[in-house]
Amino acid sequence: MDAPPKKRKTTRKRGNGGEVIRKFISFLIFACLVAFCGYSWLQIHQLQQENAVLMEANRHLTRELEHGRRGRELKGERLGTAVIFDPVKDAQTHLSKAEDSVSKGNVGDAMAECKLVAADIQTASVSTSTSVRTSVAGLQSKLNVLQKQTAQLWHKLCV
Repeated sequence: MDAPPKKRKTTRKRGNGGEVIRKFISFLIFACLVAFCGYSWLQIHQLQQENAVLMEANRHLTRELEHGRRGRELKGERLGTAVIFDPVKDAQTHLSKAEDSVSKGNVGDAMAECKLVAADIQTASVSTSTSVRTSVAGLQSKLNVLQKQTAQLWHKLCV
């Protein structure tokens, strides 16, 4: 007895299109993840470099301020020049700029420079040196005169 031949089940063959689409989408997701990770790594690397530069600049400025408060001279590492912090000289410079601005009629610039002069005078007034105190007193009187001139000029422009 021979058994009848087995019938093969006929299954409808589907095309490979669905599988190809799944592989393509998986590839796209993988490529996007790799690109995102690479971009994130690049950003982190750039931020670390920028942070290192800013930390060095912060250390440099901190040293300058410490030496400036003591009235010492600090050799600029980046500039190769000596940097002297003298609030009296800064105040004199800003005062001359303010006087020039008043003579030219630039009231806004003169007022801004007067504010800088006031800040420099306040910084210099902490000093215990008598020569600095006399310089500060002279600068303060010049600043008062200049502020009166600026106020008068301001009133003339507004009226």
